[in-house]
Amino acid sequence: MQHGLEGMAVILMIAMFLCFLLQIFYRYVLNSPLGWTSEACTLAYVWVVFWGGAFLLRNEDHVAFSMLRDAAPPHVKRIYTGLFCLALGGTFAVGLPQMLDFVTFMAIDRTPMLRIRFDLAYSVFILFAVAVIIRCAFGLFRAAMNQGNTT
Repeated sequence: MQHGLEGMAVILMIAMFLCFLLQIFYRYVLNSPLGWTSEACTLAYVWVVFWGGAFLLRNEDHVAFSMLRDAAPPHVKRIYTGLFCLALGGTFAVGLPQMLDFVTFMAIDRTPMLRIRFDLAYSVFILFAVAVIIRCAFGLFRAAMNQGNTT
């Protein structure tokens, strides 16, 4: 499963890089720039960022401002973790219906060059939001159960 998730990110990075090289070749060698390569790079980048954030990065891989938490005793760390998970996971959970509504509404429009429906282009954000909610729920559970590293 993990290899499949990583493979998707690798495919997206390769696609982005190949489109980038193709754009350079057409622009500077053939003097005839391609419009669709820029859009493809942008969409691949959006997908790889949210895909990676949802499925590949561990909690400790994310950027965190944790000086106060790190300086606190273990029981206070659990409280900080629980409050953070409640705030972040709760915000995403409350906003999820509106996110779904907006992404599905975007089916009315398409990207300018590749003509990909915007709901499909940005549906990865919904996967990311659900992954954040699940990750926060597990973090809150671990903090409540007093289980080890709850970062």
